[in-house]
Amino acid sequence: MKETAIVWESDPLQGVYLEQLYQQAGFGVLRVTTYRALRQQLACGLPRVVVMTLGQVQHAQIASLQRQFPFASLLVLSAQQEISLALETLAVGADDYLIKPFHPDELVMRSRVLFRRTLTLMAALVQGQNPQLFQIGDWTLIPQRYEVVRAEQVWRLNKREFRVFHYFCTHPQQLISRQHLLQLVWPEESLSRSRQLDNLIVSLRKKLNNADVQIETRYGEGYLVSFGAALGT
Repeated sequence: MKETAIVWESDPLQGVYLEQLYQQAGFGVLRVTTYRALRQQLACGLPRVVVMTLGQVQHAQIASLQRQFPFASLLVLSAQQEISLALETLAVGADDYLIKPFHPDELVMRSRVLFRRTLTLMAALVQGQNPQLFQIGDWTLIPQRYEVVRAEQVWRLNKREFRVFHYFCTHPQQLISRQHLLQLVWPEESLSRSRQLDNLIVSLRKKLNNADVQIETRYGEGYLVSFGAALGT
């Protein structure tokens, strides 16, 4: 499948620059100038890397996109240097965050990593008997919406939280190292994402606080996860 990027950029010069950059790298490129047009392009359900600038896109829009379009990888560009803003943007659902000025080769490579990761997810779903669902014990996991369901109760997660929770479900009562989770969620840049993993686990605990799931931190070792009901795989 051809690598495809959607450039959402209202500034004409910046839009042309990004469009030409991706074309030269061999990507298919779609360019939009509004949030509505972006959603229309994503409605096809095919994997896309979406490149957009913070300020033009709002955090609420990022959260909405990651919930409704699971095969869209959201790469946010920003001229703001604050690490707190980067972490907040990633927490609401962005898949990557790149501060301007950036090297064009880095932008292209990050986009390729995101696209490859999405294709891997799609392939895993297609291989299942029901690509819409994972059934693990009495839990139902819905990848398209990043939802987990048990006893008619629904918990909504973001992409990374869903990936980690799925791994926890398939490895109950097993000590899982931090490095393993870093490689699972950020395979290309795990060394620089330790603090973000901490934030992800905190967020997952908060969302699942009434789900009969205990995520125990073993300092210096990793995490041990236990469920109120036994899981089968």
